[in-house]
Amino acid sequence: MDTETGKLIDISTDIAEILKIVKGKAPFDDVALLPLLDHFRIVGADELPPSGIKRKNAVKYVALSAQTGAILSGLSDSFRLVERDGEAVSHTILVYCDTPDFRFFHDHLNGKLNRIKIRARSSGNDGLDFLEIWQRKNRGGMVRKKYPLGEESLEYSANQVLMSFSPELGMAGVLPVLVARFNRLVLLRDDGNERITVDTGLEFFKPDGTGPLRSYRNLAFLEMRKVKNGPSYLDNILKDNNIRKQRSSKYCLGVTALYPCVKANAYKPVIRNIENIISNGYV
Repeated sequence: MDTETGKLIDISTDIAEILKIVKGKAPFDDVALLPLLDHFRIVGADELPPSGIKRKNAVKYVALSAQTGAILSGLSDSFRLVERDGEAVSHTILVYCDTPDFRFFHDHLNGKLNRIKIRARSSGNDGLDFLEIWQRKNRGGMVRKKYPLGEESLEYSANQVLMSFSPELGMAGVLPVLVARFNRLVLLRDDGNERITVDTGLEFFKPDGTGPLRSYRNLAFLEMRKVKNGPSYLDNILKDNNIRKQRSSKYCLGVTALYPCVKANAYKPVIRNIENIISNGYV
């Protein structure tokens, strides 16, 4: 990577090297979490039927990791634990890319309707690494393009997507800026109408793999999606544990933590809420 111009000489090689460094660091394993998973029935990811669950129906929460046990205990009778390649907990690494002036970050904070997100994803369970380009359209909804890292046509395909979003922007205009690592487990309700992800052990690294420089191991980040809007099975459990809805973005959280020079006033209320959760257990 040309660090002066921010140009990606070869994005596949560049990101692959970052992933290799971070994968070489011992992951955080929440040993207190593992016995709780024994109470769930298991369903393999390859056994799941087509889902009508939509991303636009997602609701996010932030809880103390110490509260995860009470949450999981309340869900084990009605939800199954999704396993991939025989593993229930996925060690996930995300490498976020942006322009040198953090254009994608500011578009997100400012609520721009037509915006884009670029990241590479590695899930240790399957050993596969992908580049993902997410685009939010003016009319609403998200479109995702997914390319295996190392694919010969990756550069061309990714450039076409970016240039359709902004003619002056191509992959040469973006560079890795942040690495996030966490553990993820996925729960699916028996009727298939509700899906919950629980992310724990969140850590942030610099794009050269240095770190972790900021850790949120004492927090759990939950996301719930449903087929339809309305009450969720999860609602009462969270209410009993004084856990409220809290929008959060791993990318925004990481940028504000590792790049204090980047203006992020619009995200400060979220940071304050998360700090209150850490200090007091509630927003």
